[in-house]
Amino acid sequence: MSIPFDTLDYAKKLETAGVPSAQAQVQSRHLADVLGQGVVRRSDLQSFEYHLTSRIEAWEQCATVRLKGFEDGPLAPKVGFDTIQKGITHLKWMLAALLVIDLAIVVKLSL
Repeated sequence: MSIPFDTLDYAKKLETAGVPSAQAQVQSRHLADVLGQGVVRRSDLQSFEYHLTSRIEAWEQCATVRLKGFEDGPLAPKVGFDTIQKGITHLKWMLAALLVIDLAIVVKLSL
């Protein structure tokens, strides 16, 4: 999408304002170049949108694969809460037994 810009008309307006003809023509050409470069065309936006969309989709696929790998992988939780609670109960009993043994050693040494 470009801006409609008539360089000849612009050069004539500059000449009627008192600008020399050669200078008016150069100014009108340069202004046309600047306006043409500064405008984003519809095809530029469509290309940008296509590339951005494809990159977002690639990231989504990568994230999905990584999440599936985590769910099925070695870091996935394989035990339930009940199993963990039983393990904690066993640890408590083992700690209590060690404390009793240590206490028995301290009593034996102090006698």
